[in-house]
Amino acid sequence: MVIAAGNDRLFVKLANAIGHPEWTHDPRFMTNAERTRNREILVPMVADIIRQKGFDHWIPLLEAAGVPCAPVHSIPQVLEHPQTQALGMLAETGDEHLKILGLPLSINGQRPGMGTVAPALGAHQLELFPQTQA
Repeated sequence: MVIAAGNDRLFVKLANAIGHPEWTHDPRFMTNAERTRNREILVPMVADIIRQKGFDHWIPLLEAAGVPCAPVHSIPQVLEHPQTQALGMLAETGDEHLKILGLPLSINGQRPGMGTVAPALGAHQLELFPQTQA
């Protein structure tokens, strides 16, 4: 999972949400610059706590605290995710075995579709290489 507590205000929210408000008074972690200098110490401390429960526990808790966070999905999870479906990110190609990512933009609320189906292997061979005719 990704946790984005990249400033002092968000770090305070994170520390409180995960049950360690005392970290906000630790000189190693009081400012973003100090947290960056002491990253090798802080990251394992946070990871040890987060590791104790799944993201189903942490995501709602951190979101409620105002800490930006999200699970990291595998490719199959991304493809099956309701947001991927709602945004129409998978484009039909005309081949039932092949879908591709759609263009990452929309025009008047519509994502541009595919132009044409890819030709089959050798489909235009005679047009491109007429000398191959028997």
